[in-house]
Amino acid sequence: MTQISILQGIQTDQNAAINDSLPINLEPSLAESSISKGYLTSTPGISLFSNTLVGRDRASINWNGINYRVQGSLLIQVLANGSVVEIGDVGDNGAPAFMDYGFDRLAIASNGFLWYYDGATLTKVTDPSAVNVYSVIWIDGYFMFTDLVNIVSTKLNDPTSIIPTSFATAEIDPDPIQGLIKLKDEMWAMGQYTIQNFQNVGGSGFPFANNKSAFIPRGAVGTQAFCVFDESNIAFVGSGKDEAVSVYLGNDGESVPIATNYVEQVIQSLSLEQQQLIEVETIVESRDTRLLVHLPTLTFVYSKNASLAAGTPVWNILAGGVNADQEYPLRHFSFCYNKFIGGDPETGQVGYLDRSVSTHFGNPVAWEFTTTYVYNSGGFTITELELVAATGRTPLGDNPTLSFSYSIDGITYSQEQFINQGKQGDYNKRLVWWPMCYANNYMSLRFRGSNTSIASIMRLEAVIEGQTL
Repeated sequence: MTQISILQGIQTDQNAAINDSLPINLEPSLAESSISKGYLTSTPGISLFSNTLVGRDRASINWNGINYRVQGSLLIQVLANGSVVEIGDVGDNGAPAFMDYGFDRLAIASNGFLWYYDGATLTKVTDPSAVNVYSVIWIDGYFMFTDLVNIVSTKLNDPTSIIPTSFATAEIDPDPIQGLIKLKDEMWAMGQYTIQNFQNVGGSGFPFANNKSAFIPRGAVGTQAFCVFDESNIAFVGSGKDEAVSVYLGNDGESVPIATNYVEQVIQSLSLEQQQLIEVETIVESRDTRLLVHLPTLTFVYSKNASLAAGTPVWNILAGGVNADQEYPLRHFSFCYNKFIGGDPETGQVGYLDRSVSTHFGNPVAWEFTTTYVYNSGGFTITELELVAATGRTPLGDNPTLSFSYSIDGITYSQEQFINQGKQGDYNKRLVWWPMCYANNYMSLRFRGSNTSIASIMRLEAVIEGQTL
């Protein structure tokens, strides 16, 4: 039998462009085993942590071991037992909220104002300069924020007051400032088309000075389209002037594109208003560092470890629903109570990533992957297919199925052929088809499921007559 690659597929479109096809709700891993050089495994499921339903989820942070969230207009605590403590109203103008903390207080930027919570009292900053507040950060004892034009600093010994001369602007380029970010104890101003670095120089006025040698001539498309990635980079969705939008890792004057053709194509197909709503965040665990790029209908995931092993960017897709056509239902992750806890951007329901299930809040979720092309200029027939997989990880009473279909043009697919995936404990289930499918010169294969079973797919083998791969 011949092994066919499963980690990244190929697809075409109506413009005859050949693009990568990313696995959906499956994670690619380049870890080598005696069976294959890589495998696909189910992405973590989502289990309910707290049914808050306070409002749409807007921000989250772990402060002093407690998960704080902004949902709707409320600042809340989500405690370890899932119960919710409502702290107070911070307003909701429809824009995202931001949080950071210093030595003794939590700062919240919401509804255009700056708020502090000291563990007992929620206070609104009434300084007249603290208006149109976005993207607050704490650095070197200062709380800093932007109104999308200026960078404003609070006093070192009084975070509720602002020095009248303690302002900075985008000195290299007048593009709007989308937000602020702290990386390696340096402040970075994320402009629309530029990223400027500021270092602490002290003094009686604005305490940070622009470091022109670290300037990056690309910026972020929205106020939440950036984050720290892998401790040493800024990951962002954006562009330079007169450039198409893509995904980059930036630091010290350089930015490196990491998007595949398909990732770029999907992001660039969004309207400007939709691009401005993109949210970017990082999840770090022992097995990988992953970048999540949340779009209106799906989430792209970039894997650091798999990309390093492959020598090329490796992505997959997270989506919700039994057809994988809905928004991924969690974002604004914080690692708290030994879990990655996130909130639903629509309902506010709080869940956590759970590798013991494949469902989202108990509901089945679709998965899918497509292979690279099988090719022979003289035509060929596939007479047998087998997925080598870990089966039987299924809830009691469920009888999951999965399907195979094929395409000889990269656009349309054949009727799906279904087989059983294996009931609970059916660990030796073999996943075999006898499709007898013919192609004039090339063919791609697609496998899909929508069930409650956890899958690890290690290898795809085929019996091919007339083959030249």
